[in-house]
Amino acid sequence: MCEDDVPIILTDYEPEAKPSSNTTKAKAKKGKSVFYKILSLTLSLLCLAVSTYLFLLCLGMVRGTSPDIIVKIFYNPSDGITNSTKAFGPTPSCGVSTSNKVDCMPSGKATQQECLAKGCCWVPVDGDVKDTPWCFYKSDTSEGYKFTEAHVTHAGYEALYSRADNSIWPEDVMDIQMDIYEETSSRLHFKIFDQKNHRYEVPIDTPPITPNRPTAKDYLVKFSRDVFGITVTRPDGSVLFDTTGTKLTFADQYIEITTNLPTNYIYGLGEHRDRLLHDVSKGFSMSTWARDQPPPGCVNCNLYGQHPFFIGLEEKTGNAYGVFLLNSNAMEIKGTPASNNQPAQLTYRTIGGILDFYVFTGPSPAAVVQQYLEVVGLPYMPPYWGLGFHLCRWGYNSDDHMKSVIKRMRDYGFPYDTQWNDIDYMNKFYDWTYDKDKYADLPSIVKDLHDNGQHYIMIVDCGIANVTGYDVYDEGLKEGVFIQHADKDEPIIGKVWPGYTAYPDFFKNSTKKWWLKLAQQYHQSVPFDGAWTDMNEPSNFVVGSTEGCTTNKYDNPPFTPSIVGGSLSQKTLCPSARHGSDLHYNLHSLYGHSELMATQMCVFVYLCVAVYFCEL
Repeated sequence: MCEDDVPIILTDYEPEAKPSSNTTKAKAKKGKSVFYKILSLTLSLLCLAVSTYLFLLCLGMVRGTSPDIIVKIFYNPSDGITNSTKAFGPTPSCGVSTSNKVDCMPSGKATQQECLAKGCCWVPVDGDVKDTPWCFYKSDTSEGYKFTEAHVTHAGYEALYSRADNSIWPEDVMDIQMDIYEETSSRLHFKIFDQKNHRYEVPIDTPPITPNRPTAKDYLVKFSRDVFGITVTRPDGSVLFDTTGTKLTFADQYIEITTNLPTNYIYGLGEHRDRLLHDVSKGFSMSTWARDQPPPGCVNCNLYGQHPFFIGLEEKTGNAYGVFLLNSNAMEIKGTPASNNQPAQLTYRTIGGILDFYVFTGPSPAAVVQQYLEVVGLPYMPPYWGLGFHLCRWGYNSDDHMKSVIKRMRDYGFPYDTQWNDIDYMNKFYDWTYDKDKYADLPSIVKDLHDNGQHYIMIVDCGIANVTGYDVYDEGLKEGVFIQHADKDEPIIGKVWPGYTAYPDFFKNSTKKWWLKLAQQYHQSVPFDGAWTDMNEPSNFVVGSTEGCTTNKYDNPPFTPSIVGGSLSQKTLCPSARHGSDLHYNLHSLYGHSELMATQMCVFVYLCVAVYFCEL
């Protein structure tokens, strides 16, 4: 520190015995003055030397000492935004390794002031260091979860763990339970959840838990009786899932778990525009949160679907295994290369729900896929004509143009099984309508296709124009089928092709009945053979809603994965929007699936035709 920064206060010199003569007083006064001058000069020179050294150190001109020394001396993150005389950088709480840094402001537009105001760490990195956030969360120095008790159950085991201290995340779940189910000889299932309070779980059907544990298994499972931990191996000891040496975090809106990997080669973890193979030795990070995002020009962006499933190929044996996390909340998955002290690792960070894992033993990739499909369901079997030649484009613009295209295809003998329509056939882009001026002859076109052994599929968007007098909206409003605003009993309104729109809540049975009725009525005029469901991420041309979003914890969670736009409400609905069964925060990435199931009921079960879908 310099004299100008902190004033030096000196008291008067007081000798033990007070002098009796003026000469003695003068000498004492003169001696005291000389002492002050020498002390002041010494401090000034020391201040100049230290300032010069620190300046050269910051420029990298002094060897043998790390600039971390500066910031360890001067920087306290609790200071918030400090004046320019203080340096910034890591402190013990900000001493996070590069591979473990969690982006505090994933929008990519963070400033130092905004970062520190949020209570995070700010450490700039060189331009050639990729995927390393400058603004990141502090390290978690809490003890984590400790074992309390365990029990054998009819399907496997249950283990209870508790924590005595808090993590860095708000609303820690203090008591957790891990249930382990030995479901088949090749499938192990384990769930980690709050012991005391119910939390959201993905509402899809999975195989029921039965008391019939397999007598022979292709896996062994162990759980820790100290700190939290679970290890799944093959009988020969090959690791399939292993949390040894890692820490579990389970807070209300931040859950993190890491598994050690037996291989650098894993495949899957969609949906992204990237290679199917992810080489962990090179490191990677990807996030999932369904988004209406065209793939061109957006490598590794979160796209239309969320599929946290991967197949690993073990390097020593060539055997395959699979891991599936049944969680639909926004998620970030990070692959960390092996180092001297740890094997390659895969870290999951999600902002809600529970940890619901399935481990598949394979041992071939085909066997892993089969075991995975036994959990999530088999793919829809398309009709024979669905495997033929289909023609579709945006912008036929009229029934005359459409007729001319159909005639030309037939005249030249092209293989041609099915004709599709994009949204330009609709009246004002309203669902379950067709433009009776430009496409007045659409019903006869479809009849002609059928007469020639062909089929017809049209697009149906999920956004319903909220226009009074549009019977589809009026009836939906009456039946209460739309997703609701966070803090009032009104439909949340976004904007897509028809203009301002409401969004059906396809998770409700009443919505499915309403959708079926609309499909039946439309089919009487235009007997379609399949439906192309679109824009069901759900897409939104405004951020959140026409009124914006709330400031509550769902619209502004403490952690947001590194998704395109950096916000959960970008190009979609507010996470705080209310479905009949839960919040959009939890159900967002399942919305397209919910529309598909409702449309399949309409098209396949009741109309005895095929269903097609897009962007799911």
